Amino acid sequence: MSSTEEWLLKNFNLSGVQKISSSGINSELFLCKGQSIFIAKKFANDKESLDRLNREKCFLSFSNTVSPGFTPKLYEVHEEKSLILMEYFSGSPYKETKNITNHELGRTLEFLSLLNQNKSIGKIQIPNKAKDSFEKIDTYFELINNRISCFTLNHLKKYNVKDIESCHKLLTSTWNRVKKLTFNIENNNTSNYCEQIISPSDFGFHNAIKTTSGVVFIDFEYSGWDDPAKLVIDFFLQPGIPIPKTWIPQVIGKIEKISSVPNIVERVRILTPLFKIKWACIILNFLEERKFNRFLEFKHFDNIADEINNRVGLVANYLKWEKIFDLR
Repeated sequence: MSSTEEWLLKNFNLSGVQKISSSGINSELFLCKGQSIFIAKKFANDKESLDRLNREKCFLSFSNTVSPGFTPKLYEVHEEKSLILMEYFSGSPYKETKNITNHELGRTLEFLSLLNQNKSIGKIQIPNKAKDSFEKIDTYFELINNRISCFTLNHLKKYNVKDIESCHKLLTSTWNRVKKLTFNIENNNTSNYCEQIISPSDFGFHNAIKTTSGVVFIDFEYSGWDDPAKLVIDFFLQPGIPIPKTWIPQVIGKIEKISSVPNIVERVRILTPLFKIKWACIILNFLEERKFNRFLEFKHFDNIADEINNRVGLVANYLKWEKIFDLR
């Protein structure tokens, strides 16, 4: 039994604590049973994870006020233990795109609208920017350059992954092409800073629970003030549960109303290639040597070579050039 489980049992008079999942190497979820049932989310003890905890704490507190029922209720925060205690929802995760209904899309857009209905209150309760938020494109250039530079191969050679070198070349060559394309519009007012909105970040049905009362959204470690175009792009590009492209006009229309940013679709078109590279890097994120060693330590995968192959294959398909936001 872990020290976290022991602490929860002792301090909340529980009949049982069950670890139900690990969010990568940064957090763990525990189902806590006593007079009531609740979720305990345990974060790692480093500074970056503390930032994640604070983002989630602020967002849940704010959301509970302005959009009750769309997210779990925040019960308690124990920063000394890197723990957040929150409401438990009985339901199931979304596993396929076909499980998402038009009603659930409508509920999703209502949630975003409620979050941004009173931005003056939001500025008080949400003090932070979303993770990887940016004001100028060259900031994002630097972020992606750093991600790609961390993608080295020497520590992976013993796993005999046949396509990993070609994947690395494809990622690098695609990034070089995107940089040249984006450099030409780098100083365009359309592509640089615009009014920001409150964003759950890493937002989509991969971070949602299907319940009898409707979709409930979870996991706000990256939340904060963010570029509305970035929210749109990430919503459709995240590879967990792909969102039907037929929903693009509805989503963009709602975000334009929320943000008051004119012609947001043009901004989305300009920035999409950058974010496609970013998501490819996220898929391969665990191969960065330091993180890879931590994944091995936590034994997240039964067969590490198969997992590497799966990620490499996904990136190869993901980088196919496709103008998903070209609605003209």
